[in-house]
Amino acid sequence: MKKLLVLAALAALTAAPMSMDAQKQIGGDKIIEANFTPFSAGQPVISISGLKFRMFTSETMAIRLNFFLGTSKVTSVNTQPGADPEAQGAPDAQLNPAMYTYDKTFDFGIQPGIEFHMEGTDRLSPYVGAVLDIALGSNSTEVEDWGPLTIADHDAATQSKYGKFSRTDKNGYFRFGIFGVLGVDYYFADNIYLGAEVGIGFSNTNTKDSKITYSNELAYQVNQTPVGQPIGTESNLVELEDPTINGGMNNFGPIANAAIRLGWIIAQ
Repeated sequence: MKKLLVLAALAALTAAPMSMDAQKQIGGDKIIEANFTPFSAGQPVISISGLKFRMFTSETMAIRLNFFLGTSKVTSVNTQPGADPEAQGAPDAQLNPAMYTYDKTFDFGIQPGIEFHMEGTDRLSPYVGAVLDIALGSNSTEVEDWGPLTIADHDAATQSKYGKFSRTDKNGYFRFGIFGVLGVDYYFADNIYLGAEVGIGFSNTNTKDSKITYSNELAYQVNQTPVGQPIGTESNLVELEDPTINGGMNNFGPIANAAIRLGWIIAQ
């Protein structure tokens, strides 16, 4: 229903009487853009994958900047309270509390660039340009667990001294790229346009090594040994996990913005 309303609104705008000299960009204009995806199933009709700003230094040249900053945190229950059968069967046992898994992401990107607009029509403004792509991000998964915190607690007959600890696996990346773009803006009303853009370029993505940390290293090592199998001394503990070495990726080829660009001049 939302898509039908948006399409109807666009049809009304483009069909409405307009002057042949609809106002296009001039030197000093400042523009903001959003992406418009009317035919993407399950996606918002209007989306902003970051913010894009343009500033025209003249009618034919513009400086542009795409900026994105995003974080997320998803919390899910991996173990319900009192779900440890071994703890429930132990004398004077503490039943485990709820334990959670935390998935976190962080992404930052910036794309400075320049555009050269060519002569089109009163409403059409084609252009070519060049853009740098710089981005970095990270993601982590923290998983909580429940069990003995020391060797003595593990080897003891009672499990009343259990506690909570966690293991976190963290990854990250850094990307650098450069590409040329070819696009067009169509001003269907004064200071408001629809646009499309394609390009070709190169990018290099360096994936950081996976880093593993623990809220309690000893507790993690102790709990790698099954309950009932004595550990004895710290020399019998399993070793902590080593980081995972990751690689990278190079890409060269065509790129495209699958969305229609919707922009408007916010200041002149």
